[in-house]
Amino acid sequence: MADYGITDAVSSTGTAANASKVGNYSPAATNTASTVAVRDSSGDLVTRLLRQEYATTGGTCAYILGQNAVGSGADNYARPIPLATLKTALGVTDITSPGSAPSFACRAWANFDEGTTVVINASGNIASVVRNSTGNYTVNFATAMPHANYVVTASINATAYNDWVFQPRSQTTTSFICDTKHGSSYGDVNLQIAVFC
Repeated sequence: MADYGITDAVSSTGTAANASKVGNYSPAATNTASTVAVRDSSGDLVTRLLRQEYATTGGTCAYILGQNAVGSGADNYARPIPLATLKTALGVTDITSPGSAPSFACRAWANFDEGTTVVINASGNIASVVRNSTGNYTVNFATAMPHANYVVTASINATAYNDWVFQPRSQTTTSFICDTKHGSSYGDVNLQIAVFC
């Protein structure tokens, strides 16, 4: 009879014999190459890498394998993690709206008082607002935009005049300049801006 690499793999009692009976392979509870994986004393399988052969993943994925590497419970075990748990850990918030049109989030925003001393009342992704002159300011992003073709929208809060105009210009990925004026005169106001990209 031809030898196919399995020698005495089945004992005389008809039960499977030790993995060392498989030709050129030995049992191992560690991540050792060219061995037959067996459970260790804790019942765990130790491996260096899990590799799958599917070209694409399924559209109904409910879990992802992850490692607990944070805090006192850190270890090297890969466990199924629910997607909701992963989203919470990453601080991800869903943006939902009715209809089929896509939703796009604001990439930077600020509420600031123009003047000799600029006062930023609240902001997101804004590093600084620099006064160039009356009614002329440079807004600098904390994290750059992916391109310079973003949209800047604004609301002006002013007690005098009712013909205020906001004009963004000189847009780059890291900053833009904005003007606030009424008629042909520049002026300082409370400005509320939002950037979409």
